[in-house]
Amino acid sequence: MDRVADGQPVPEMMHRSRLLEAPPSGTVSDMGSMRCIELAAASVNYRLVISRRRTIAIHISHAGVEARAPLSASLAEIERFMRQKQSWILSRLEDIGEAAVFDWRTGAMLPLLGTQVTLVEAPERSGIALESDRLLIGRAGRARADGHWRKRVIAWIREQALDHFRQRSTELAPQLNVGVPELRLSNAAARWGSCTLHPAGARIRVHWKLYLLPPHLGDYVIVHELAHIRELNHSPRFWAQVARLFPDYTAMRQELNRRGRALPLL
Repeated sequence: MDRVADGQPVPEMMHRSRLLEAPPSGTVSDMGSMRCIELAAASVNYRLVISRRRTIAIHISHAGVEARAPLSASLAEIERFMRQKQSWILSRLEDIGEAAVFDWRTGAMLPLLGTQVTLVEAPERSGIALESDRLLIGRAGRARADGHWRKRVIAWIREQALDHFRQRSTELAPQLNVGVPELRLSNAAARWGSCTLHPAGARIRVHWKLYLLPPHLGDYVIVHELAHIRELNHSPRFWAQVARLFPDYTAMRQELNRRGRALPLL
């Protein structure tokens, strides 16, 4: 499925590297050191982390760039890999720059199913409830300060998302002539959805943050994963299944990536 591009840690780019019994000359032994590399026309600072792993990987988050490498890797090998991936690195840094960290306070605007709702403290009530365009956040023991809202609101969003996407999966599956799969939520850094097939039936996962986006984008991801029940690949036959409900699937994918990048960092 398409990649999550919302400012959260993005997928690691993997490079298979042989793990040697003894480090060769020129290997890097410092842990967590800060370095700088010239990529295209930009200088990029990155943190180098050496550990007992089998691959070189680049991890990018709002905190910056981190290169993770095995004990056997030399600095030249690590930076050669980074230069091979420089377009991806610079693109992801640009994407992350588009997102803003969400301010958990009364009056803040949060997208739910593509509509902006206002967070409102409601100490006279308990729990969380959506009323019109207001998300009322009631008391929860002594956790009433704005700083305590994040975990509570995200837990509420996940509950709503699970109910919503299970219902949509139940409604969409017959339109593709597939059985209704087990649906779970995902917190994956790399993908909006996934599908796995088991002897007992299919299971699909969709990212809970899809509940922040307009409903048709969540439907598109679900249809994408339902189509995998018939074609566990991205062949023309697979896209023909998706096109039955989303003939403009290319536009859907582009909109999903564009809107996903603009989501706030929760």
